[in-house]
Amino acid sequence: MKFAEILIILFVFLFLPGHVFPAVDTQLTLVSNTYNFPAAGTGTLIIDVEGRSDAGSVSIRVFQDAFELDNTFRPQVQSLTFSNERFTADTVFGSGPNYNVTELYHSSTGKIDYVYSYNLGNPNSIETSWTRIVTITIEYIMTNANTTLSWSNDIPDYLVTDLGNNDITGSEIPIPGSLTDLALPVQLERFTVKPGDNSVLLSWTTAGEINNAGFEIYRSVQKKGEYRKIDTYRVNPALKGAGNSTEVHHYVYSDAHVVNGITYWYKLADVDFNGSRTFLKTVSATPSRLKRSATVPGEYALHNNYPNPFNPATSIRFDIPAGKQKVVPVRLAVFDMLGRKVKTLVNEYLVPGVYTVEWDGRDESGRVLSGGIYLCGIHAGNFKRFRKMMLLK
Repeated sequence: MKFAEILIILFVFLFLPGHVFPAVDTQLTLVSNTYNFPAAGTGTLIIDVEGRSDAGSVSIRVFQDAFELDNTFRPQVQSLTFSNERFTADTVFGSGPNYNVTELYHSSTGKIDYVYSYNLGNPNSIETSWTRIVTITIEYIMTNANTTLSWSNDIPDYLVTDLGNNDITGSEIPIPGSLTDLALPVQLERFTVKPGDNSVLLSWTTAGEINNAGFEIYRSVQKKGEYRKIDTYRVNPALKGAGNSTEVHHYVYSDAHVVNGITYWYKLADVDFNGSRTFLKTVSATPSRLKRSATVPGEYALHNNYPNPFNPATSIRFDIPAGKQKVVPVRLAVFDMLGRKVKTLVNEYLVPGVYTVEWDGRDESGRVLSGGIYLCGIHAGNFKRFRKMMLLK
């Protein structure tokens, strides 16, 4: 070959514009992994399949791929659903689907495959930022184990083509650690709250923990309101998790930054060693100095305090019967013999029951009162009553 011919060939390859196609990569993203939802003992894992073009928006003819659940995860799966498809099977002018959609879960192998092929109408595209292709939701039975997801080597192979049927398949991005070391789960057996006087005691029990760094406590004054983190295992050693354990563990947490008479909602979250946070359960409590019996009395009553005379404290019992109202406004206070209120003991709405509240002989400012006779008065609904109490010194 002559030197001039070689130069011409080099010029063609190096300087003449050619048609360069984009490449489309794909990845899996963990959206959430929620335990004890939609029912106790059941978890819900949500994953997004995403795609990204490396050279501008590109209209898609075919997008197909598959990934697999391992042998540990497979038998735990109760249901698997697909949603939020980028390439939909919507009917176009009554003549057929926009894309032909095939979405399958093979329970025997754990393979999840999804194939979208253009049919007619307006094609959809993949952008240069990560674009959701489909959301996959898996409900599973919780168990004390770790599991992993992996790209499938079986059919369908990863394939992306544009409208011109050019192969623009890029790479399957390595699956992140949050999905290759997936905990199934902290197994929460119990989460309860016990209201106290300006305090709420939270306690919970786990039957097993996988990859659990610790717990976080969130609080709100509305069930569906904004929850604020009030404590974390990062600063409170009592909230540190057991890591990997099949043993039963008990945890207790006291919230002293609450006000009597206000209902608080609490969310418990566990955080794994990858930093993934999972909310386990929501409970509520109304702190109060009151103690309530489940017995429902037949009528209103304010009983004599006991002991009486007393020093330094005494217990006061009163009854709220069942009626047309589910809750009753109740005010219980202590007055001196001049009728001046010295201490409010109860000022809240109460459900029917038998209640006991303790008075320590102090006024609203916390000062110890002098000995003498005091009146305890109750106003509940239309019921009013007073009782005499003698404080000894």
